[in-house]
Amino acid sequence: MAQVRGAGERVCGPPGRSAADSVAAMERHEPNMAGDRPDPPSRAAAAWVIVAASLILLWSLVATWLLAIPATAQAVCPAVHPAPAGCSPARVPVAALWSGILIAAYSTVMILAVKARHRGFGALIGGVVLLAALAFAAHRVTLQV
Repeated sequence: MAQVRGAGERVCGPPGRSAADSVAAMERHEPNMAGDRPDPPSRAAAAWVIVAASLILLWSLVATWLLAIPATAQAVCPAVHPAPAGCSPARVPVAALWSGILIAAYSTVMILAVKARHRGFGALIGGVVLLAALAFAAHRVTLQV
């Protein structure tokens, strides 16, 4: 692929492309015909994914357990559906199950963010979106019990 032009000038790349063009293309990391993978996300992007996933997990666990923790003995629970927060003891096992599901999903997102960054930014964003969807589902399911 290397060609020699004139007085010992080497050119890397396809014919008709100058050395400066080849270097500029390598710096921009243009995908080649062989199907290069996209650039992996930076450490800063992975850090933002970690922060976002942590906040989603924290919000979800707090919201789910606030629905599930039983109310005090002197609290009055109206007979409405869905029951107000703390008025349904059946919510505790459901909240525990969803907490386990959310922690497993969070762990997967963390592994993607820390160890498997080569999979691309889409995998990290997909993991956070999936965690947010599971958090929403956990809150709705716990509320309906």
